[in-house]
Amino acid sequence: MNDNFGFQSGGGGGGGGGTTITTVANYSALPAANTVSGKFYWCEASQGTKWLPFSVGGTYYNSGMYYSNGTTWEYSETPYQATQSEVNTGTNTDKFVSPSTLTNANVITNKVPYTGATQDTDLGNYSLNAKSLHVKGTGGAGHLGLKHQSANITASASESSIGANSLGNPVWKNDGNPIENILLQSNITQTITSGVTDKAPSEDAVFDALNLKAGNLIAKQNTTISHTGTTAETKLYSVLIPDGTMNVNDILRIFAKIYGNNSGNNKTIKMYFNTSDNIGGTQFATYIFSTAAFSFCRNIFFKNSLSSQEVSNSAIVSIASDEAGTNFVLTSLISADFNNDVWFVISITLANSSDTVKIYGITAEIKR
Repeated sequence: MNDNFGFQSGGGGGGGGGTTITTVANYSALPAANTVSGKFYWCEASQGTKWLPFSVGGTYYNSGMYYSNGTTWEYSETPYQATQSEVNTGTNTDKFVSPSTLTNANVITNKVPYTGATQDTDLGNYSLNAKSLHVKGTGGAGHLGLKHQSANITASASESSIGANSLGNPVWKNDGNPIENILLQSNITQTITSGVTDKAPSEDAVFDALNLKAGNLIAKQNTTISHTGTTAETKLYSVLIPDGTMNVNDILRIFAKIYGNNSGNNKTIKMYFNTSDNIGGTQFATYIFSTAAFSFCRNIFFKNSLSSQEVSNSAIVSIASDEAGTNFVLTSLISADFNNDVWFVISITLANSSDTVKIYGITAEIKR
């Protein structure tokens, strides 16, 4: 082949000279070196056995640039551009890499930047496998972001996964077991009012509930409660009886010790079971007194039902040594539904607003 190409090197004063390079098929196609002294030739293909180069007396001749010194041919190492496949393979040592093949090389795009990276790395839809993961950001940047999932997260064998459900709440899955919610502060309740399944009781709530069941004591008020200044019916005291507190054959016993100034004016105590913390609902007791002090007691009988009760001790007839003596009188049935939360409420109505009433103590306990 006798195709010629050349390059030109610049000189002073704007002049320049050119060098012509003649291409040939391989080393055997080169003319005798002494006939083309000072000339460059390009061999398009190598020839011979590669592990036995001509420089050590072998028969292998590289493709590339050769120069005649007038006696022999001198080979010039001439690197050229590697293909994208060669760059991706990463084993070639005598070809150069262009900006395009460098940018698109998978040996780079499949790697995570080393320590000291100055920009974010987006792995797209690919996973990151690592021995451990350390989040060391500060000022709010040190966090693990979890995308809300439209489907349940998965976990491989001998693996636990953590993710966010469709609401953004953290969940985890262990191996092939069902997905479980991670307990949040919003899922912790400080009071046990009913048998819900989406709340976890706090230590205080459990203690109070167990203490309630163990002692069967619903209410204990030993701090004096005082009232004066109005003739309107006013709430003196209330306590919540949570759903599940009472059993169908329990007796609820209520006792109170009350003091009023001995003015001769009537003072009316009323008791209610209500669905809210207010005066009203089912009234089950009324006491009217004008003396200085008295005690009262009521027994509410549950007979195979949580929604209907019978009440005894309807009127106090005598007081001796702080004990209320009464004739046993069975009132008509009342219907307070203890299948739900119930509030026990005590109210006072003064005939004269200048009078004073004080509750010195209240207890409400379950008899089983």
